[in-house]
Amino acid sequence: MAWGSTKNPTPPPAASSSASKLLPLVILFLVLGAFAFVGYQVYVVATQIANSTNKKLETKNVTFTKDGMKVGVKEVKQENYVDQTQSGAAENGGAQTSAARNLEEAENKKAGSKDELMD
Repeated sequence: MAWGSTKNPTPPPAASSSASKLLPLVILFLVLGAFAFVGYQVYVVATQIANSTNKKLETKNVTFTKDGMKVGVKEVKQENYVDQTQSGAAENGGAQTSAARNLEEAENKKAGSKDELMD
């Protein structure tokens, strides 16, 4: 041949054993298994943290829904609720009557001063 040596090419190496052919596949499965195990452990820990946080927040009447966070009202017995609203209404009622009385007195003074000016 004009371009290279005239030596006979060496034959390809003999076929290796099947164990050496499967070794890369076994290593791949081991690495994938390790990643899957680590991912699963991260998922389990995150789920436990989420559940414990939900339980702690539920004791404070805070819940998470698809729409977002909702804050609930603490339970109040019916009798206590009625007592609180009635006492609040009584206090506000007294304030409203005194405010209305003051408004009437102010209007009477204005009306009285207008009457004096007309005389």
